[in-house]
Amino acid sequence: AFRKAFAAATGDIKKTIIGDFRSTSAKVRVTHTDVLLKAVEAVN
Repeated sequence: AFRKAFAAATGDIKKTIIGDFRSTSAKVRVTHTDVLLKAVEAVN
């Protein structure tokens, strides 16, 4: 029973980390795109 609970907790932690990582990388992409657009506008 302890192993199952531990495995479940570990799985939840992994899901949370992966979810955080995905949302963070999405935010980074958005800011990256914003920066690129501003650079293009500045050049034009």
